[in-house]
This record gives sequence, C-alpha cells and structure tokens, in this order.
Amino acid sequence: MEVWPDQDYAEYMPQQSTEQRLGEHWSHVGQYLSTAMERYKSEEPARNGN
Repeated sequence: MEVWPDQDYAEYMPQQSTEQRLGEHWSHVGQYLSTAMERYKSEEPARNGN
C-alpha cells in the first residue's frame, strides 16, 4: 500500500471544473431518462395486450 505517491498523479486529476463535470453528469442522466421514456412508450401496446 502506497501512503505517499512516488510520481506525479496530475494526469489522472480532472481537467474540468466541478460545475462542468456535474453538468455533464446531469446531461447523461437526462439522456438516460429520455431513452427510458421512449422505450416505455414503444412497449406500451404490449403491456396493454394490444
């Protein structure tokens, strides 16, 4: 187990601001919800027995 890094880990650090990263995450959440709603709508006739 390394307690103190022996090299520079700056390349693994986020390059964007916290606000930008959160914005991207919320954008992805919106895309997932939109996809789920479209899939739900397309499967509606099967759920209703039509």
